[in-house]
Amino acid sequence: MFHKVQKKLVITYTTTYGLALLVLLFFLGFVLISQKQESYQNDLRTDFSREMLRFEKEKTIKDSFLASEELEKNYVIFVLDHDEEIQFQGRYLIGKNRTLLFEKCKQNEIGSERVSVIKSEGSSYYVLKNTILDEKVTLFYCLDTKMMEREIRGLKMFLVLFFIFGLILIYLISRVLAKNAIEPLVISQKKQIEFVQAASHELRSPLAVIRASVSALQLKEETVSYYPKVIIHECERLGRLVDDLLLLGTAESKKWTVTMKEVNLDTVLIQCYENYEAICAKEGMAMQLDLPEESLKSAKGDEQRIAQVIDILIDNAISYAKSDKGIRLRAYERKKHLYIELIDYGIGISKEHKEAIFERFYRGDNSRKDKEHFGLGLCIAKELIHLQNGQLSVKDTEGGGTTFVIRLEKW
Repeated sequence: MFHKVQKKLVITYTTTYGLALLVLLFFLGFVLISQKQESYQNDLRTDFSREMLRFEKEKTIKDSFLASEELEKNYVIFVLDHDEEIQFQGRYLIGKNRTLLFEKCKQNEIGSERVSVIKSEGSSYYVLKNTILDEKVTLFYCLDTKMMEREIRGLKMFLVLFFIFGLILIYLISRVLAKNAIEPLVISQKKQIEFVQAASHELRSPLAVIRASVSALQLKEETVSYYPKVIIHECERLGRLVDDLLLLGTAESKKWTVTMKEVNLDTVLIQCYENYEAICAKEGMAMQLDLPEESLKSAKGDEQRIAQVIDILIDNAISYAKSDKGIRLRAYERKKHLYIELIDYGIGISKEHKEAIFERFYRGDNSRKDKEHFGLGLCIAKELIHLQNGQLSVKDTEGGGTTFVIRLEKW
């Protein structure tokens, strides 16, 4: 499906930008060709005006001069004396072609300023005409446009090749742009498939236990007191999973709200420590709380959401990072930010897992052995901190273990 969408995007991009390039090159070609034609016509006017002044001054026209003009500048020059042609063989164009061009020059109305275009025997000429020596002598200056036409053809060929090269480049760039445009959709679909698979697995497990317990309950009356407890336990697990999914669904729909206000972090951290100290002791783990001697500056955030994130981190540390050294909760401030660290001394997290632990349902290599956690906690924690313009990151603990770092803005 996405391959077809990408293909359509490539076609759309290439067509749109290709047409834009074509219009631009067409306009550029029109301007350059017009300038080229105007340049040749101006050169003809300049030479013609200069020679007219020379003839008026010298009062004579020599064949040798006319021959050199034709040879050096590719002109064809005709002279009429009292409407009779002066027999001048010329050097640029001779024989029949010269005669035919002369006849066409006499038949057309030609001026001394505005350049006329005359076609003869498959060639085009720019022509100017003027009378000198008291209007007794008439001169025709004809410029063959072959050289100009060759230059114009070369220019057109260059523009065509440039368009082809540009079109290929646009196509290649369009492929990259289309791929980048479609990549978020591909990633989103992949995550959606993984989410559905993981959610299905998590939902199947408690439902299977409930189904088995109900079946056993129907068959064995002596176990009536045991199976209802199992059912209640699995229902509670299922309820927690549904709550977490609803929480994430609210975040995805941008309806997850936080109340940003002044938060006393000392109070929040002490409360979290008191809530989990006994639980850690029951698990055989010590819990430490390290706070600066002076009270921390107030943080900007939602007090309940911050406490919720700390609870998630502590709960994860108790479940996955059991160690004789226990866990440590500390806080400090740096310039414009406040930092909270949850430090454990467990087995740590490998580099490749660090990049994935904030994904939904991710629980590492032994993800399916733990039946009390669903791999949604860190994902929820990261979303909550992000909503408060903060950052949640993970790093290695010196000497072994994992440290989660929460960064919040000062009030």
